[in-house]
Amino acid sequence: MKTKTKIIMASSVGVLTLGLLGFTNSLTSESKRETLDLDNKHSTSLPIDEKNTKHQKKNEIVKTPDLTKKSTSFDVKPTPKGKLNTYFKKHSVDNVLKNVNAVKNPKLPLDVDKVLEKKWDVDIGNMSYRSNYELVGNYLYVGSNGDHFRDWRHVDKKSGVYKINTKNGKISSKFCDANLGDMDVNGLLYHNGNLFFGNDNDEFISTDLNGKINWRIPVSGDVEHKPTLIKNKENNFIVFATETGEVRAVDPKTGNTVWQHRDRAFSGWKEGDNRYVFKLQAHFTDGELFFHEPGLGDFNRDGVMDVLYGGTDIKAINGVNGKVLWKIPAEFNDVANKVKYEVNMIKATPLVVGKGKNTKVLTYAKEITNTDSEENESKNNKGKILVFNYKGKLINRIPYSFEFNNGTWGKTSVYNYKINDVEAAFVSNNTIYIYNAENNTVSIIKQFNKFSKDNWGYLNEEYYGTVEIAPFKIKTNVGACRLVKWEFGPNTSKDEWNRQSIVKLFKVDDNSEVLTLRLPSGEEGPLLIKDIDRDGKKELLVECNGKLICYDLTSLKI
Repeated sequence: MKTKTKIIMASSVGVLTLGLLGFTNSLTSESKRETLDLDNKHSTSLPIDEKNTKHQKKNEIVKTPDLTKKSTSFDVKPTPKGKLNTYFKKHSVDNVLKNVNAVKNPKLPLDVDKVLEKKWDVDIGNMSYRSNYELVGNYLYVGSNGDHFRDWRHVDKKSGVYKINTKNGKISSKFCDANLGDMDVNGLLYHNGNLFFGNDNDEFISTDLNGKINWRIPVSGDVEHKPTLIKNKENNFIVFATETGEVRAVDPKTGNTVWQHRDRAFSGWKEGDNRYVFKLQAHFTDGELFFHEPGLGDFNRDGVMDVLYGGTDIKAINGVNGKVLWKIPAEFNDVANKVKYEVNMIKATPLVVGKGKNTKVLTYAKEITNTDSEENESKNNKGKILVFNYKGKLINRIPYSFEFNNGTWGKTSVYNYKINDVEAAFVSNNTIYIYNAENNTVSIIKQFNKFSKDNWGYLNEEYYGTVEIAPFKIKTNVGACRLVKWEFGPNTSKDEWNRQSIVKLFKVDDNSEVLTLRLPSGEEGPLLIKDIDRDGKKELLVECNGKLICYDLTSLKI
């Protein structure tokens, strides 16, 4: 489910009973907007010094600094044109959008239904940004949050797990969708002929591919992300976490617990507690820990992957026994530079990229300064991308320079996303930093946004919400491109709540815009580009308006 705001509605028995089923919606309102005269130019520039903003070149790759030199300057080198690094030579998509070079204005959004052929759609309800697709044979498995992300007063018939025929989009079966309880399902894991997933009813479940339940166990809170497979020689573990602060490894055959770890802010159910009292309390409180999939890395070099979670602290947890290997506190002291940082990982996870001894852990941090007002905080804020090695030792700090646009809601917010095994992204309202662990560089997409001012003087973005960056490069007839999706794009109607998702293509060489597509609705669910029906052509799979839609991505109808 999305970020939850739980409200105690009444003390009657009837309402309390309904409270066991979920959560209430919290709504915000926005006023009318007037357009500001701001540039919408893209750039990949990064200041050579934090006080120097003269460098505004398009095509820049920025080398990360050496921490030992205490300098924040960079050596700037142009992107090698027409070249992909080792990872993307193996992970790229071709034979798609064959006539994208015919697009005359790449900044102008094109309605996806007008330029791509729709193959099928199917009504499954809402997916979240933590959802995923599991493709097994000719069937696609997805978890759904149904019609309502919070089901405390609804009987949501669309929640659960769907098995969909990839040839025609028809639902083959639907399961784990009981009428009572919040049966929302986010991430799924396919392993050894079975599915593993948690739900918002405080359960973790294993089923076969037809929905027959192998085992079902009560857990300490909602499970909000895709489970993780840990391979430990002959003994594999399934690791998952709850939003109340528990990480647990279980035996995939039985569901028996292998190990457990609880955050110091753990607030969930424990064996021996009254389950009914917990269920009542849980649905009137807000769990904010362990929302995302963990980072994976062999941090202790024993040949078994360990997991990295961000809760009250960032912690590397031994994949074999659940013990903490090392941690990074929420207030982190950079002793070498005499600076203290706030590392806030609530509802977030630090990013792990690279392999072996080249494994790096990245997180956004804000320098702690003495401020006496929100305005001063905006002026004095010094953001950094902190880079740690596989032992949890700080090795680099990259200045994160972006426009705060004073008065914008969440103006100091920076969100992090893992793109693939070598790239990690840090996104603010008008800047995307993409760190590449393979060549130790930073690529920057900047000034892609426009802003508008409401009646209270606050600035709001055209592009905002959850951001998704495709884990591969897309080969087109204009060169290799990077795909970025925003949950919400420019408003095209008088209804402020009817904003639609936007998908953009940026050239890898210089980050110039190539194509902008407008999806049918504004959704946070993931997209997938793959030949899902095995017809030799790539399809684009998206969730919009509660429907899963499959488009032919071969060419644009222009």
